[in-house]
Amino acid sequence: MYRHNDALRYARLITGAQGINLQKGQTLVIRCAVENAAFAAMVSEAAFQAGAGDVVIFYGDQRADRVRYQYAARDTLTDVKMWYYDALVGYLKEGACYLNIGSADPEAFAELDAEKVGAAMNAQTRAAAVFYDYVDRNENQWLAVGAAGEGWAKKLFPAETPQRAQERL
Repeated sequence: MYRHNDALRYARLITGAQGINLQKGQTLVIRCAVENAAFAAMVSEAAFQAGAGDVVIFYGDQRADRVRYQYAARDTLTDVKMWYYDALVGYLKEGACYLNIGSADPEAFAELDAEKVGAAMNAQTRAAAVFYDYVDRNENQWLAVGAAGEGWAKKLFPAETPQRAQERL
């Protein structure tokens, strides 16, 4: 999926002084799509090699989210449990740095009930308000980076195989 040497250089850039500036002994919290698990593992390895005390990874899966948005009741989708955001804020309060590896598929929720999906996403945003407030205060290092997700890659390079499209992206 990724050219190993390029991805490893990118992982080292992300964790280094020109990226998130991870400090020795510091925890790195990563959020990323499950499709980028191999890259997250590379970032984790680069972080540990740079002296991280721990690396914690939270995965998301737009394919599973799509199924949930399609079939779950609106009340279920808007009843957001706080444990996830409490965990993120807990790590930040302890001095962790936060990395978001983004690769969202622009068509992930196409043809679903937009009002229902929007209600779910708005509920998640409201639930995450404390987390976003904490990040916005810049008390911790944080960084958002892109990764070559299949959805974007195929949108930009439709004639290529998924693997080749991701490599090109």
